[in-house]
Amino acid sequence: MNVPVVFIPGIRVTGSMWRPQRDALGARRAVTAVDLPGHGVHRDREFTMAEAVRVVIDAVDRLDRGPALLAGASLGGYVAFAAAASRPERVAGVVAVGSTALVTPARIRPYRLMAALSGRTGDAVQRLLLRLALGTRAAADLTAGGLHTSVVPEVLAAMSRHDPLADLAAYPGPVWLANGTRDHFRVDENRFLAACRDGRSHPIPRAGHLAGLTRPGEVTRLIEAAAEEVSRRRPSPPR
Repeated sequence: MNVPVVFIPGIRVTGSMWRPQRDALGARRAVTAVDLPGHGVHRDREFTMAEAVRVVIDAVDRLDRGPALLAGASLGGYVAFAAAASRPERVAGVVAVGSTALVTPARIRPYRLMAALSGRTGDAVQRLLLRLALGTRAAADLTAGGLHTSVVPEVLAAMSRHDPLADLAAYPGPVWLANGTRDHFRVDENRFLAACRDGRSHPIPRAGHLAGLTRPGEVTRLIEAAAEEVSRRRPSPPR
């Protein structure tokens, strides 16, 4: 059976960030991308991990193709871990890109400050800076659904109360932990890998945190390979 893919975005952006992978894989299998609570079409919903998991599992159910491969970037990876732990029968596997740093008070302090500063600079300045850093096309994909900076403190508070290592330990299925070799979110990669019951590491050479946008082809190939593997593991329905 051809396992579908549900894409989960990072903090303050929407499913638009996964456009390169959705376009590439959508010709071969069912795919969809969600907006997390507090973001995009769900901007009016409070962000909690339970609510984020509900959004993801609802997307799996709407595809109506059985269990799905979850592909998450940054925050999306942590949400994928939580969804896999709470509803393993709906999750065929997880690919997490840039999602292997434990959340601590010291680590989230700079992100709170950045959110406050970003909120004051406004959308236009942020979009300009992202175009300079990523290039026009990648920045457009990242920001097409808007920049939802106001939800950042809420997300950080929820993340600080959550244990991704426990989620990984609870999930029996395959997990791919992908990290750019220049990504600061690699810091706890070994601990995340050790927590997995069926995990594997996938380094992306010379990539930073937004590897799905700066190295889209490599991330697409990883997700397609993961989808093919979990499709082979999944029995075909009786005729």
